[in-house]
Amino acid sequence: MAYVTGDLTIGIDIMKCELPQGETVEGYMNTLSGFLTTFEWRQLEKHIEDQASAIEHLYKYWTAKEAYAKALGIGLGFDFTRIECRWQSDDSATPSITVDGAVLQGWEFRGVHWTNDGHGYLCMAAICWGTSDETRVSWTELDEHTEWVQNIDVFSLLARAHPLTN
Repeated sequence: MAYVTGDLTIGIDIMKCELPQGETVEGYMNTLSGFLTTFEWRQLEKHIEDQASAIEHLYKYWTAKEAYAKALGIGLGFDFTRIECRWQSDDSATPSITVDGAVLQGWEFRGVHWTNDGHGYLCMAAICWGTSDETRVSWTELDEHTEWVQNIDVFSLLARAHPLTN
């Protein structure tokens, strides 16, 4: 579940860093290759031998692309090959996100990684501030200082909920 207070254009995507049941890394990456640019695909190929690393890198691209498309109100109807993500861990000096070859301006992409019950998760929020000539991209680990996202179970959620009637 996600919510925003205020008047922001925002898209959020969350992925569990695991292969779908019955898939291999190579097969799954080939299935999703039509959503990646040539640059992104080359970066993923560097991690093909390490399943966990390959899936995490794939989902970093995927969550950024889907969060952006959701912020536009389009979602999976957007051609993800129009979006190219370059992270600092790639062959890129600084992270950037381009659409149709042009660097996005006025956006912030906040990514967070965490582990819960032995499973890894990635969350990306794409926020349109519209007031800047630059786009900021950041990745962090979820900890007690991460204010913009929280990992809570349903019981904690219910405990925080306000009753609809008295």
